[in-house]
Amino acid sequence: MQYLVDLEAQYEAVKKSFYQSVAAKKNINAARPNSALSEFNWHPNVFLPSILWREILEHPFLADLYLHGRIESNILAYFANYLVHFSWRYSKSVYKFDDYIFDCLTSSPAGRYLDHKLLTNLPEGSVYIELVKPLKLNGQIVHGVHACLNFSDNSLQSLKNKLPNQLIVIFNTHNPFSQENLMNQNPQPTLVFDISRSGKVDQQLTFIHGISYKAKEDLNEISSPFMSLISALCVDELELDNFSKGSVKQLIKTKPSWKDNEQHYWNKGDYKVNAPTNPKNWRVGVTYGVNYRQAKSAQQIEEQSKARLISLHWTHQVIDFEIRLKLMPPKLSNESIINEQIEQYITDTFKCL
Repeated sequence: MQYLVDLEAQYEAVKKSFYQSVAAKKNINAARPNSALSEFNWHPNVFLPSILWREILEHPFLADLYLHGRIESNILAYFANYLVHFSWRYSKSVYKFDDYIFDCLTSSPAGRYLDHKLLTNLPEGSVYIELVKPLKLNGQIVHGVHACLNFSDNSLQSLKNKLPNQLIVIFNTHNPFSQENLMNQNPQPTLVFDISRSGKVDQQLTFIHGISYKAKEDLNEISSPFMSLISALCVDELELDNFSKGSVKQLIKTKPSWKDNEQHYWNKGDYKVNAPTNPKNWRVGVTYGVNYRQAKSAQQIEEQSKARLISLHWTHQVIDFEIRLKLMPPKLSNESIINEQIEQYITDTFKCL
């Protein structure tokens, strides 16, 4: 991710004042990490809402872009690029899916739908997914995807007790912060979604840059593999392994959250906002992947077995006129197992009566 090195070089001269500005804005939302959400001025899963990032980034970042041209869509896309990358730098979490899980998710059509209640559980509010296999987007090779929760509101007073209502997705196809790309105003491909409610990708889209399509409905298929991965990070079913340098405890029971970031930066009633030096690396769904491969091998050995392996997959249903997604784990299914499940269901039902 060379482009992050170039990004840091861009603001090296103003690093101290930049950190001070971020800390001052974070103090607006000051509350103890274990406080109730009602004590925060905005949901802390959003590091800083866009209205505050714009004040921080106006000079020198956005001002410099206007010197090289005034194509409004380019400026907006670059603002989204800056917002996402700077938000992510304060967690520096990199997520990498198990090969089997990756294949299941990227081949699922469920990525055409956005479940707003699911997406607001995005770990740490800003993540980077490193693709185990590069995917293509309009012929461009995508090496990873950034996803970041945000508020689209123009007033801080309207954010209290609200869930994040915007999701920004950035595709890592090239280095947007090289001098050449800054001069030519060539940001990374960008999608911005309204997640105040659920719906199809094309219905919730509010901004797009760097992605071509014939009909808007085509975006459902184009973005589906990436959105399926992002949604999967928000569920509790997939276990995480921490394989960061110096990690003592690898398997974790709960996913990283905004509380981890708040705890890190909160110090005696004040925010000390310096970005971490090293990234945190998380493997996603390794246990399911290992179990599936073992079951698959066993099934191939026992050719007479009637067992059928059902892969990890999404299901979706409509509840209160909105799409809800649910990730179903891989399982071994045959006649005897089905009968056992029916008997267990009947037993559990009669216990409740």
